[in-house]
Amino acid sequence: MAAASGAGPLPPTVPVGAGFGTTHADTPPSGVGKVNQWVGDPSQQTAETLIIHPVPKRPQRIGLMLAIAGAVTIVTAAAVGGAVLLAGSSTNQTAGSAKARAVSGSRSSAASVPSRVEGSAASAIDSALRQSADARRTVVADTQSVNNCTADPASVLSAMKGAISSRESALRQLSSVAPTGLPDGATLVSDLKSALKASDQADQDFVGWMGDIEGSSCPYASSSDSNYQAATSASAQAEGAKQAFLALWNPVATQFGSTPYTAGQI
Repeated sequence: MAAASGAGPLPPTVPVGAGFGTTHADTPPSGVGKVNQWVGDPSQQTAETLIIHPVPKRPQRIGLMLAIAGAVTIVTAAAVGGAVLLAGSSTNQTAGSAKARAVSGSRSSAASVPSRVEGSAASAIDSALRQSADARRTVVADTQSVNNCTADPASVLSAMKGAISSRESALRQLSSVAPTGLPDGATLVSDLKSALKASDQADQDFVGWMGDIEGSSCPYASSSDSNYQAATSASAQAEGAKQAFLALWNPVATQFGSTPYTAGQI
């Protein structure tokens, strides 16, 4: 059957995929390639088409994001680590301070509680002071009675000798006191010994004076008597030693629950 009139010649059959060519040699670096597309005879090439190939995403941005994420992680870890170290340091300092306070408190408590040795020394001194105070009351009362002509010298000699014996007993007691642990213990005991020795000497001198005036009429000679003058001098020495001793003793007496005194009492 003849072909219908007016129809042009049919193009030759082209296998699928045949006649298409792609030139890669001149592909620019940007990814823009040239493709020559035609059907059939090359002379019938109709167009040159530019095909823009998609440019792949550059990996630099991903790398940058990863670097930033890593930096944030490192900073966060450093901050957390620093906080942990700071907390640990603070805890250690707090524990150390608490321990130091506990140790300091225990030392203060130990210092405020007298030891057995300290208490024994303070007790021995307190006992010696009581004996000396009793002796002084006797000596002062009897000496004034004789000097005022209200008592005969012979009537008070026995009491006066008893007072002397009491002071000497106190001195012997002090010889066995170990002042270790007492504030200025050695000086304190030394000053008390000096005071009691001077007082004992004054007592004996007063007894000597009473012997000198015995049998005489009142008023008795005093200022002109050598024993009376010696007694007065020894009493002044005892006063100075007592003042030095009591400056050290009275604070100790308060701490140990002992009796504080004045110079006129011992």
